[in-house]
Amino acid sequence: MDIIRIEHSWHLNIGGKMENFNSFDVILKEFGNHLLDTSKSGTSTYDHYFTKIRESVLQYFVQKKKDTSLSNLKAFLCAVSIEEIPVIAVCDIQRVYYQQGYVSIAAIDTFFTALGRFFAYLAGCGIRNEGILNLFAKNSQKNDEKEDLRKRILTDLNLLNIPIGERGNDPPLAAIQSDPEFIFLINEINNVKWQSLDLSKKQSNYKFQYILMIRLFLLIGLKPQRLYDIRIDDYDERYCQLKIGSPSYYINLPNNLADQILILKLFRKTQKFKSDHLFITTSGSPVDEGHLNYFLNRVKDRFLQEQEMESSEYANGMNPFTQTGLLKFGIIQMIRIGINPIVIFEVSGIDIDIYRHCQGFALDNITKKNNHVNSSLRAISTYDMFNGDI
Repeated sequence: MDIIRIEHSWHLNIGGKMENFNSFDVILKEFGNHLLDTSKSGTSTYDHYFTKIRESVLQYFVQKKKDTSLSNLKAFLCAVSIEEIPVIAVCDIQRVYYQQGYVSIAAIDTFFTALGRFFAYLAGCGIRNEGILNLFAKNSQKNDEKEDLRKRILTDLNLLNIPIGERGNDPPLAAIQSDPEFIFLINEINNVKWQSLDLSKKQSNYKFQYILMIRLFLLIGLKPQRLYDIRIDDYDERYCQLKIGSPSYYINLPNNLADQILILKLFRKTQKFKSDHLFITTSGSPVDEGHLNYFLNRVKDRFLQEQEMESSEYANGMNPFTQTGLLKFGIIQMIRIGINPIVIFEVSGIDIDIYRHCQGFALDNITKKNNHVNSSLRAISTYDMFNGDI
């Protein structure tokens, strides 16, 4: 379900009290609008927050409200208990697991962040759930309570036979370009006749955007939210450069990819949406993780069919055809050619856990690691100084 940016049907008064806030649909649309507004200031976490609130939190609330005597929506939201958080979290992590075929323990923290942001937004509108607000406040001292919730969530997931990986251990799509997964994916996107796609049509538009997003993941290793945050004017066609990262880097793009991004940019300029994101839905809101995951899951299914394999026997039950799997391929290649780790962090936006996992694939045995160290040392100017007498 895409959100539609709507004009506010209500306004906040001086005291921050919400009027006509009487349905979950209004909550969803206005929370989405709020995230779009904040994303324009460069602090967008639209994808992580909105998708989880839409697909898990509000779905749970809608079902629970059918079974409660609380008819007033504000009273209902204020009465949500901390004890319900593990139930909602498990629903969300199940959703992610069935989409991706794999989920890491970081998914719990991502859910906590999304839920805390949602209730902080409600508090700003005059709907305060003090228990949840205090638990997820930035300066909260309730770490033991959150750790207890984490343990309960992990226990429930274990009972449901949902494996949880360690942070950063999601499998990469491939480690080298000759791996069958990489070859299959490249063939899939190269077989799309993008020159003939009509971007005014929904399916063609999405397919074209999927191609560009996949290529950027594989080339630069961008974390998903950094990719989704790319704006129309971040691409400068005069120099075939894409502005990325913090601080900003200006990445020279391959000719074919540069041509494709220019086509999308010019098309976006003809649209009248308020959002200035390069990648958007047909309703004008930024894309979220569900859009590309849908495409990648179909690619994975075709790959398994070609390999005559079942999901359960492939890659130890994990799914490398994910956005994390794609970006890790890009990071591995950058590590292999010796790009400075600080530069990789600044360009891609990844965290240290992902980098370490990629490093293990880039230097996958002790001989390679030794060769890497020795080659790097020989490149230092002082190395030759010590060849002779000092």
